[in-house]
Amino acid sequence: MSAGVHRGRRPGMAARIGRTVGPGVQGGYTYLVLMVLLAVMALGAALTLEVVQTRVAREREARLLAVGHEFEQAFSTYFRLTPVGQSPYPRRLEDLLRDPRYPGVRRHLRRIYADPLDAQRAWGLVAAPGGGIMGVYSLAPGKPLREDPGPLSLPILPIGGIEGSTPFSTPFPQPAMPATLRAMPPIAITSYAQWRFGYDPQVELARRQNALAPPTSTLPTPSSSLSPASSPTPGR
Repeated sequence: MSAGVHRGRRPGMAARIGRTVGPGVQGGYTYLVLMVLLAVMALGAALTLEVVQTRVAREREARLLAVGHEFEQAFSTYFRLTPVGQSPYPRRLEDLLRDPRYPGVRRHLRRIYADPLDAQRAWGLVAAPGGGIMGVYSLAPGKPLREDPGPLSLPILPIGGIEGSTPFSTPFPQPAMPATLRAMPPIAITSYAQWRFGYDPQVELARRQNALAPPTSTLPTPSSSLSPASSPTPGR
């Protein structure tokens, strides 16, 4: 009798349990788990995309520096191989491909490289004293990832100095150089246009003077190591 009663109660208990945790509640748990899973996947995809974009940007910056060094070498040889009575700077970038100052073919650059950051943009130009071009810089937007591009033939230009410059029409002039590069204050890098690639004999001279200048010593001199109060008094 009691066994029958117990057997009769079990379906009712199961029904009550089924009503407590029904299909709607189970579906809500599944939806919540699915949303969390999708959020984790989206976060992982965003992080992966950011890593890929950063790697691509660093590769383009490295390529920009490599191309810039090619321009530096070309402007340098153009200046050093100047015939007597001729301008030491090219009037246009194509003069680096074939030096018009010589009757034969003399090349300083194999080709006019495109900007690795934006191949659709022309190079910005740095005006040389007395006319001509003494360097190039990228007009691509954005801030460099590298804080230090390494030694450049032209010093980094303050961001205020490149405003209003126009590529291939009005080259921006090179600012006056200090006696040594130590006199130059630190400059914040906020634009690729601050990286300029070319040749300036004043920069080379300043670097040589900087290399030959004796290091600044912070050690006290023997005369200043003793104060007047600590000096011995004669006769004591």
